[in-house]
Amino acid sequence: MDQHLSLHEEQLADLRKSGLSDDTIARLGIHAVRPHDLKLPGVFHAYRLPYFDLDGKPFDFERWRLFPPIVTPDSHTRKYHQAKGSAPYLYLPPLLNWRAIAADPTITIVITEGEKKAAAGCQGSLVVMGTAGVWCWRMKLENGERLVLAELDLFVWQGRRVEILPDSDAWRPDKMIQVLAGFYALGMELTQRGAHVQLVQLPESGGIKVGLDDFLVSEPSQWQHLWPLLERWELSDRRLMKLTAWYQRWIRKQDQVALRAAGSSGERVTAIRLEPGLKPFERKRRIADLVLSSLTEKGKLICTPDRVLYFFNRQTKALVRVDQEEFLAELYEEFDLNQTEEETRFAEEQILMVARTRGDKVQVHRLAFWKEETQTLYIDMNDGTMFVLNGEEIESRDNGYDNVLFLSDRVANPIDPDFTADQENFHRLYDGLSLAGDDQAMQAQALALLKVWTLSIFFLEALPVRPILALIGEQGSGKTTLGRRLGLALYGPCFQVGSFRSDPSGEDDFIAAITARRFAVFDNADANIRWLPDHVARLATGADIEKRELYTTNRLISYRTDCMLVITSRDPRWKRDDVARRLLPIRMETIQGSKRPEKQLQGEIVNRRGAIWGSILTILNQVVASMRTTPGQSTSSHRLADFHWFGSLAAPVLGLHAEFSAAMAVLDRTQLALLGEGDERLELLTLWVTERPLMWNQYVTTTQELFQELRKIYPGSERMFPFRSTTVLGAWLGRNKELIEAQVGVVVREARSSVTRSWKFVNARCHPVMLQNPAEQQGESEADTMTPSSTKPVSDELPLDLEGKRPNEKEGKAGPELETLPQHRRAEACFSCKGIRFWESVHHLVSCTACHPPADPALVAEWIEIP
Repeated sequence: MDQHLSLHEEQLADLRKSGLSDDTIARLGIHAVRPHDLKLPGVFHAYRLPYFDLDGKPFDFERWRLFPPIVTPDSHTRKYHQAKGSAPYLYLPPLLNWRAIAADPTITIVITEGEKKAAAGCQGSLVVMGTAGVWCWRMKLENGERLVLAELDLFVWQGRRVEILPDSDAWRPDKMIQVLAGFYALGMELTQRGAHVQLVQLPESGGIKVGLDDFLVSEPSQWQHLWPLLERWELSDRRLMKLTAWYQRWIRKQDQVALRAAGSSGERVTAIRLEPGLKPFERKRRIADLVLSSLTEKGKLICTPDRVLYFFNRQTKALVRVDQEEFLAELYEEFDLNQTEEETRFAEEQILMVARTRGDKVQVHRLAFWKEETQTLYIDMNDGTMFVLNGEEIESRDNGYDNVLFLSDRVANPIDPDFTADQENFHRLYDGLSLAGDDQAMQAQALALLKVWTLSIFFLEALPVRPILALIGEQGSGKTTLGRRLGLALYGPCFQVGSFRSDPSGEDDFIAAITARRFAVFDNADANIRWLPDHVARLATGADIEKRELYTTNRLISYRTDCMLVITSRDPRWKRDDVARRLLPIRMETIQGSKRPEKQLQGEIVNRRGAIWGSILTILNQVVASMRTTPGQSTSSHRLADFHWFGSLAAPVLGLHAEFSAAMAVLDRTQLALLGEGDERLELLTLWVTERPLMWNQYVTTTQELFQELRKIYPGSERMFPFRSTTVLGAWLGRNKELIEAQVGVVVREARSSVTRSWKFVNARCHPVMLQNPAEQQGESEADTMTPSSTKPVSDELPLDLEGKRPNEKEGKAGPELETLPQHRRAEACFSCKGIRFWESVHHLVSCTACHPPADPALVAEWIEIP
């Protein structure tokens, strides 16, 4: 009688369900377990699955299939049993010549979970080896270390194609890490041995799990046709990024286990302490050498260009400062040191000395780094890994790859991007904002600036001058909420918004924030904070901030300012032009109607953080591609020319090219308006202009005369007069010509004589100017289109008369003689409204009818219409 006939009826049915023929069952040596050998509670019967070597001979290892399965206390079902403490083995069905297969790398090998599935595949002409579980390709040693099964060393993997076939449920999102991780790690192991590994996905059948045997049984005549059509995943597939990040963390843990198994560093330190005959100095030196030797084996010491000292652990891929408690605490624990002992202090001093003198000279980055030489973007995942974006693909790499080192934020959560999410997840981050603006176009322009600014956070190295985002609005307009949204998306639920304080500790907190993070948000920039303008100006230009080191007399420490800053304000009063011109003002209005709870808004962002990051990385990779393919750089008249250039590349990726261009065209005026807000000097000069008895387009006065006239009309007390002297007034006029033109509406020109300093004021709002020649418009370069026309001095547009002078420079005339102008040089429109109707006063002053109609018809000497 054949051996398999001794099998129980239920056992035979189970084997045949997997498509195994009676002949195959016999060749596999499967037979029933004798009842007196079966001592598992609740198990009625079982059959044996013997294992075989490369020559098809059984050896002393087997597994049992249990009927019914055992239900464990944690509600898991255990269908198979093997001897307690026994190591796993590869299952090689004795239906093939495995020794020949092992030596021939041209033969594709399929790896699946389970003996029956492997046997069914071999029966169907596939070359399939089985594992008892997704992790059963490794064995555990007594010291806790796990090693790869020695049987894998018997195969030639270099150049071999390997297809790993898990059950279909492994691809479910809730099981991917739990089930697929073991096979993914096996794939990485075989890849390192030279194999080309792919994961093969089986389709599910109505939500029911499908294994290789189920697939073969369900399609007995078609499976050979369907087999090559199954989806195959490369291990580097972006959809497997979660597994890639998990694997890198997992492999580091295995290295730590191996290190712990090698012996205790504390025991070696104790041995040195107990060694007889050692002098105290020799003991300290030996312990310090042991500590330094261990650090060198595990990683490397680093000294940055600004003299900050770090230790990079090659095993954990973590970067820590050597003078911080986190690093020292681990050192004390590993080497059984006490911080009060002389040996410990000596070892710490030696570490600092070696780091300063022999440490690798490497720059350390936070969150992101743009490498200009290779046009590559690196983004820290805050877990010892990074993403590398080259414009074509996104790769997951260990921290330190390509000599790029990131210092992880200790209060930030690791990034787990979902690359299946679409780009709308990024745009949804800005939903519901209460942006100011008369129409949707203005709001769309503000939104374009916001989104481009967010992307620029990752490209600081490409932006020597970077804008400070200023969110301006009344209480309840959502300014702080917007800043917090961005912070939660970038760093996770631990992100906090800072607050400006004018005391010395407030300055220290601000410096700590902008030097320790790539992104920071500070609230209420309304108070008169003496130190803030200087720090903001330095931050915008990337200059270092120097401060005296604590507990020293004159030793300075430089702090790098690689930070993109958001400030919020209700009533900004920026007096410095160099600060206002580096701001990106976004005005917001009070939110009307019902408001969503802040906790709910924050929870949504935290829950969608993976999807948001997935869309951000996809967008950033497209921006990298645009930066790689766009030759040269455009020119810009803005002080934020770097941001303008970056936006011209990033905005089209977002589909916001027109909105961004329109926003940048008016940015100068927006910044000047912000600079002029609440400026008493501008208000006083505006009052002086409006109180002129007649409409005028030119007025010449000395600084002394203007000073006296302004004092007369100043409504406040003499002690509060904003100009302390004529010198202060003259200096202010000379520095703020552009601001005065934009806010007051007059062009200021110096008319210095040999005796005194005079000023010429030209009314910019109603002066007739030449329209641009159509031929010149056709020859306009692309670079010129980025320069706002409003920045061109108005006085340069005045048409020359026949004598070669500008009309308002003719002696004896206060206004232009339009009748004497040649036809081809005649003014054709109002500078402001482009109107063609003007009126000349009895004092020969010409004004635009639309902009400044006459207050009294008796003042009109002549009505003029430009043909």
